Amino acid sequence: MARIDIELPDDVLTRDGDRARELGFASLEAYYAARLSLDDPELAPNGWGESPEIEALLERRMKGDFVPCTDELVEDIKQKFLETRRSKTA
Repeated sequence: MARIDIELPDDVLTRDGDRARELGFASLEAYYAARLSLDDPELAPNGWGESPEIEALLERRMKGDFVPCTDELVEDIKQKFLETRRSKTA
């Protein structure tokens, strides 16, 4: 596995550490690996994790409760994400 070292502001590490613990990740590194492994680059990194639906889906996925990934599901998630993104920039 490749290793990447990055510097992040303390507030980002605190926020992401809190999210990682809330979602049950073993470490911040595992949380970041999950974030980076999303299949669709439109969903990451801008705004990822701000959608309760996406967080809930990822949490279930990490616990092994796999959700069938259909084209309709992916499109629904994209639309919800884009709507949330637009409402925050409006």
